[in-house]
Amino acid sequence: MENRKTIKMTAWRCVDDRCNDDVEAVEVETTTRNWSDSAAWTVTGMLAPVEGGDAVVEAGWNMIYDLEGDSPIYQMVTINGRLTFKQETGFTADLNLRCKHVFIRAGELYIGTAEAPFSTKA
Repeated sequence: MENRKTIKMTAWRCVDDRCNDDVEAVEVETTTRNWSDSAAWTVTGMLAPVEGGDAVVEAGWNMIYDLEGDSPIYQMVTINGRLTFKQETGFTADLNLRCKHVFIRAGELYIGTAEAPFSTKA
């Protein structure tokens, strides 16, 4: 029998717009940033996420999650821009974003689509 892990997800929704008061609404960039590229995180002193730390996908960013296998365990991942799990022809790696909390605050998280389902394990 396959070894399975469980995940518990609890969703909260803001009843007004105060949750996003300090997030500037900007267009998502047309270029992409790779999660694994430390240079993609260098904005006003921000460093690449590390074990036990936080990660913030800033408003307007078009971030590709491309860490193969298990990631470090992050404390909080906040998504104010777009975070898409890498999926392209010939890419067969499993992608496991491990964190204690994910806050899709003013952004989007894509792990495949109805037209192009994610083809490996996430």
